Amino acid sequence: MEIIWQEAPVESGRLVKLASDNINWNKSTTYTVLRKLIAKGFVKNEDTIVSVLIPKEKVLISESNQIVNESFSGSLPKFVAAFLGNNQTLSDEDADALMKLIKDNDGVMEHCGMYVGNDIYVHVLPDKGVVASCYSDVKSEIGTIRRVVLYPELIW
Repeated sequence: MEIIWQEAPVESGRLVKLASDNINWNKSTTYTVLRKLIAKGFVKNEDTIVSVLIPKEKVLISESNQIVNESFSGSLPKFVAAFLGNNQTLSDEDADALMKLIKDNDGVMEHCGMYVGNDIYVHVLPDKGVVASCYSDVKSEIGTIRRVVLYPELIW
């Protein structure tokens, strides 16, 4: 899907070549995955031109929400604890980004989020719940962060 997002609209024969060059897929694998993406309503293939129907951000939001909801009972702090429990560490930039999202309003956290890799930024908004965004789309809005307190057990 990443190749399609980057190249769309793209001729299906070129997509086969790109998939072969970038991820070592053969022609049948590419067309099988393409058929599945069409069946899910993510893309369309009209006159051999593959186009995106669902933007990357919406797919990432859906996938991230599903992971957090199914694996962590909808709890972003539990997700972060599990992520950090696997010896994953936050870079200074990621910690700074998290801090930027938390506004200190008498100890009330209004926004909390985390870059989880692969251009996915998972965050919680009081009015929207757990959402995911493309990090490259929100990076300029994040700025510098001063401190992070996500969960009483997790203090950076």
